[in-house]
Amino acid sequence: MNINKGLVPLLHNSSINLLQYVSKIKDMASIKRLKKDIDYLSFEVISDCYNYNYLHPGKNEKVLDIVRDTIIARNQLIARVNHPDGKDNHKLVKSYYKAIFTDLLKGVDNSFERLSNLVKEK
Repeated sequence: MNINKGLVPLLHNSSINLLQYVSKIKDMASIKRLKKDIDYLSFEVISDCYNYNYLHPGKNEKVLDIVRDTIIARNQLIARVNHPDGKDNHKLVKSYYKAIFTDLLKGVDNSFERLSNLVKEK
């Protein structure tokens, strides 16, 4: 059994699920929903990392770096959500939360990219 072939569909399916999830989000409805999105996407990356770690026990350090970076990014994003800039100006607040969501997507994409590169190395 080739372990790489077993994990690539797992990562591929996660990417597809991520794209489907993001395509459903058209508008930032609430701060509560944004926090749930941050948690959901961050934990998707972490769960894929642990799946990879289970299948490839030799590369623990690289995978744990991805998990650490994802947790740090998640905590920073939640802190940014809890302390918005310009609370009086509605347009400024809306653009602030859009920037947070964009940073979330970039960070998750970067983490999945790093994990995909680890899969290709094997």
